[in-house]
Formats: sequence, structure tokens, C-alpha cells
Amino acid sequence: MAHYIKYEIFLPVEYIDKQTGEKRYLEYSSLRQLSSEVVERYGGYTETNPTMAPLYRGYYASGGEIEVDLLITSMVLVPASQFEESLIYFTQWKQRLEEKYNQEVILITYHPIQVIGHLS
Repeated sequence: MAHYIKYEIFLPVEYIDKQTGEKRYLEYSSLRQLSSEVVERYGGYTETNPTMAPLYRGYYASGGEIEVDLLITSMVLVPASQFEESLIYFTQWKQRLEEKYNQEVILITYHPIQVIGHLS
């Protein structure tokens, strides 16, 4: 049994640009750049299909109104031995995503998990 940290990244497929107020869409090419960076660093990356209907809808209160985000998710498994370094990395990655997509919050969660066997 191998110990890993599972990071889940929730990205809006469409969103309102906080600077311009215009509706924007997640660019697949941009997502490819981000995923390639993670694959190079940690050896893998899994995402829900960004060209299909979004897997999740996120509801949240904002300024007295209920906002709805259509979200895809991505998952990265990192060996538990790299937890401290990966937490710093994904914290910085979150900030980059928030700036890139002009979002107040991009949700990234992490959970310790156990995997039967080893991934590599």
C-alpha cells in the first residue's frame, strides 16, 4: 500500500471576469499548459472531460445574490513524502489560477489517501 496526497482542483468552465463583468470560457489550450506543468513535476494529472457538460455546479452567495459556477475537476496524486513541497506548489498554483482567470477564489482541496500497490 502506498501513501499519497490527492489534490483536487475545481475550475470554472464559464465565469464572469471580475474586472470586465463579461462572461468568459476556460480555454482548453490554457488548461493543457497547466496540466503539462503538473505532469512534468508529479508524473500525472487527471481531469474530467472539459468538452462535455460540466460535472459540478457550485452555488455560493456573493453580494446578496446566489452565483452559480459550472465546474470541471482535476486530480493530482503526489507521494506523501512530497507533501510539504507540493502544498507550497499548489498554493502558488491556486494564486496563479485566480489571477489568470480573474477569480476571487479557485477551490483546491487535498486529502491523504492510500493506493493499493504503487503508481510507478
